[in-house]
Amino acid sequence: MLNKENRVNILGIEIQDKDYSEITDTIIKSVNEKSAISITYINTYNSQYYLRHTDERKYLSKITGIYPDGAGIFLASKFLYGKNGLKKRITGTDLYFHIFKIANERRWRVYLLGGGEKTKILIKKNFKNTYPNIILTGLTSRKEYLENKNKEMTKIPDSDIIMISLGTPYQEKWIYENFERIKIPVQIAAGSGLEFISGAKKRAPVFMQKIGFEWLYRFFLEPKRLFYRYFIGNPVFILKIILQKFSLLKLK
Repeated sequence: MLNKENRVNILGIEIQDKDYSEITDTIIKSVNEKSAISITYINTYNSQYYLRHTDERKYLSKITGIYPDGAGIFLASKFLYGKNGLKKRITGTDLYFHIFKIANERRWRVYLLGGGEKTKILIKKNFKNTYPNIILTGLTSRKEYLENKNKEMTKIPDSDIIMISLGTPYQEKWIYENFERIKIPVQIAAGSGLEFISGAKKRAPVFMQKIGFEWLYRFFLEPKRLFYRYFIGNPVFILKIILQKFSLLKLK
């Protein structure tokens, strides 16, 4: 059953049942009140990652909001909990565009951490045209972060939001290590979010997004990287959800 805080448990991870407006309302409140929150996503890939790597699940302890990402988690919740499953399918990419739209309207200060060199180039080239009112307080690529990790962490200026696109589990680890130390109200673990925001990665056609097949479009673009994740990982995810349904999977 869904508990009183409107969460569902998928492979041992408590996921908040919120739609886009509820998540962005929480973010707006946090920025206005200067009260720190941290959010990340759970999809079919990283839910299994944290099930396997129980020693790294501690990184989620500093995350104040975990939201579902994609059709797989949504359908799993319906299978596990029926009508008490997640009320709406959301995607991380759509959420990030919602957040940046609000940040632009409210002239928020935003720091961007992660993404490849192409992402950084495109953000420098196009960001001001797309989001003219956002104050970009800093931009550090994944490569720059890894080369100057300790130095960069002491140089982050005052911001309203920091978006961390380092991938699982590195972005959650970053929040785990810096949540209290870096006084930024909203800390977002965003996966490949910056690649999509910048245009370095292209989204699927809208009809594929609507029917939950954006993953297939991504596979066509990056078959070598995503073959195992989708065509091995997803069937394994389905099996684990079936085992969870019948209480045959040990969840820590």
